[in-house]
Amino acid sequence: MKLAPNFTLAELVATNHRRFAQLNASEARHHETLERLRRVAGDLLQPIRDHFGAAVIVNSGYRCRPLNIAIGGSLNSQHCKGEAADFYVLGVDLVDVFEWIWRESQIRFGQLILEGHQRGRPTWIHISLGAPYREAAKSGHVLRYDAGAWSTLARGVRVEEEG
Repeated sequence: MKLAPNFTLAELVATNHRRFAQLNASEARHHETLERLRRVAGDLLQPIRDHFGAAVIVNSGYRCRPLNIAIGGSLNSQHCKGEAADFYVLGVDLVDVFEWIWRESQIRFGQLILEGHQRGRPTWIHISLGAPYREAAKSGHVLRYDAGAWSTLARGVRVEEEG
């Protein structure tokens, strides 16, 4: 099932944890979850794909509760509601992608997190839907997670500058 021009439901529910694969795919088909996944694919991921002209590889999209628990995910994870994705862009430096989303794009995200560092380099970006799926006061947050430490880079809803 296509969620956006370059994204399918299968991509946003895939997991390497085989014992949860069928449950994860089945639960993601609930109407509300599907609508949220369409927003993640169309409003968050597709603009990134369009801008960089390269494949956006989703490491983690929707997670059923048992899968989220098994991987040690946050109890309040937006992944469990179909409202978030962890990804990288094939052949593009993640810092460049992160900086573009944060500073130049018009993507209205809830959280944008550069994380998964190995050997001093990030391995994925987390992006989630903002308001109304996430409290407005908690939307537009830009963070970095490295070596077990969180750094807040920006807080609050992105506001259009008046010219």
